[in-house]
Amino acid sequence: HCRDCDADHAVFRRGVIGQGSFFFSVRLVPTSGFSHSTFANVAVVDSADYGVEIQTGSPTLTAVDVINSTDAAISQGPAAEPDYRSVSASGNAGDHIEVASATYSQDHTWDFGGFPAHIVGNIRVNGAETTLQVRPGNIIKLGTTIAIESSTGASDRGSLIAVGTATEPIVCTSI
Repeated sequence: HCRDCDADHAVFRRGVIGQGSFFFSVRLVPTSGFSHSTFANVAVVDSADYGVEIQTGSPTLTAVDVINSTDAAISQGPAAEPDYRSVSASGNAGDHIEVASATYSQDHTWDFGGFPAHIVGNIRVNGAETTLQVRPGNIIKLGTTIAIESSTGASDRGSLIAVGTATEPIVCTSI
């Protein structure tokens, strides 16, 4: 676990069950907003769980390779908004980012850096002023019973903005 952690040119090996090799929960710091950590040129190898687990915050992952994890390469919690730059995965139980269920009552942005994201729980956008924005170039895969939805009340409905481009379409499909 870390807050304001940085790693560069590092290898993390053999994480234990119940916690990824590279687990961090970057928590809200009341005086400075979200903590921000940077991980560059990092390899996460042979984790007995997720390779990387991001619970909250906005860490930056640049040139991070996740190899041979027994679960998905990355688990992203509902409050997390990481900046993925050149993240790769191979040989994991799932070479993707796993996103848990969430209810957003404040604006939130999904940008998985072009890495496939598997949405494994329902996503709800609540509040007339609340928006979930999906950046161009993202691949969003939903389970068969999973939905991205708004609240049921007409005055409470949030917004989903998913505007791709010709060169960076947003692809929504099934897992």
